[in-house]
Amino acid sequence: MKNVLLTAYGSMGRLYANLISSGKVDGLHLQAVICRHPAKNPGVYGHGAGVFQSFEEALEKAGRLDAVIITSPHKTHVQYIKQALEAGLEVLCEKPLSDTLASTNELEMLPSHERDRISMIFNWRSRASMQCLKARLQRLGRISYIHWIANFWYRTDYYHKSSPWRSTWSGEGGGLLINQAQHLLDIWNFLFGLPDSVYAEVDYGKWRDISVDDGFTALLSYDDGRKGVLASSTIDSPGSNHLEIHGENGKLVLDGKRLVITENDCSSIDFAREADSIGGLSCHSQTIDFPEDEDEYVKMLSSFANGGHAAGLEDGRNALMLAQAVYLSAWKGCPVRTRQDDEEYGAFIKEKLAGERSGTHQGLDTQ
Repeated sequence: MKNVLLTAYGSMGRLYANLISSGKVDGLHLQAVICRHPAKNPGVYGHGAGVFQSFEEALEKAGRLDAVIITSPHKTHVQYIKQALEAGLEVLCEKPLSDTLASTNELEMLPSHERDRISMIFNWRSRASMQCLKARLQRLGRISYIHWIANFWYRTDYYHKSSPWRSTWSGEGGGLLINQAQHLLDIWNFLFGLPDSVYAEVDYGKWRDISVDDGFTALLSYDDGRKGVLASSTIDSPGSNHLEIHGENGKLVLDGKRLVITENDCSSIDFAREADSIGGLSCHSQTIDFPEDEDEYVKMLSSFANGGHAAGLEDGRNALMLAQAVYLSAWKGCPVRTRQDDEEYGAFIKEKLAGERSGTHQGLDTQ
């Protein structure tokens, strides 16, 4: 049994506290919670765990701790990871790994046995639909094109104003790309690997009075010829979650919880080379309907409790790296290599912070 500490009692902290304290996660015991304003969150006392004002106080007074689940704002993640590792604890970190890739470089320099104690909460990897896609990708042969529209993250003004740090460059380090879309970027990397280059457009406060991004469209390219488009937003309702993967042996189309698998009777590349007609390649299809993954957080937490490591430090860095490449491409108005220079991204962030402070950021578009 691992005794765990939660670093904050916000929306995700409450979710994990409820799951663990109710006994739904085998192998985890909620030992302590950091809550700086317990009077505003009286529910924090209902889990049978110690409640503390700081990480240091929890380490001193909470008793035996084995692991830390980081649920605090983005810019605190790296510091909590370092403190946890120094205390000999395992780490499970909410997305994103941090607000900038540069701030995670010191984690990358840690010895391998310490890096291996860092896991990321990329719970989409546990979904049956994603596991099925991963298993079937090789059967597609050479992949040519990927298209993913994922604009189901609808958020209201109430959400953006729910915390002073939320939806700001100073507090959150970005918007959609740094927050919700980290799941999309991680799954993209999980399925296809980190793209080599990015060409993107990003919307900032398109229909919301915020300075950060609420939509993007990115062309993601690989040096081996694969290309794909990923588009997402927090302004559309109803939205879609539609992923198409095209290869020489057919295609995979995941629309919500339904996967349509289409297999060619032979390779489209071979057919094009050998056919004596302008078309006519036959195919056949099957459909798989996946159940709701209501227990994906339970599966992820249980895996962590039992030594599972579905996503680690490098996965967190790669999702953050891809987000930064999207930002930079839109800022520069041209394609960029995914592995970019920290100083250039620093200049981008400096400009965004200055605009936010002065109130001159690109804002609400009501046309």
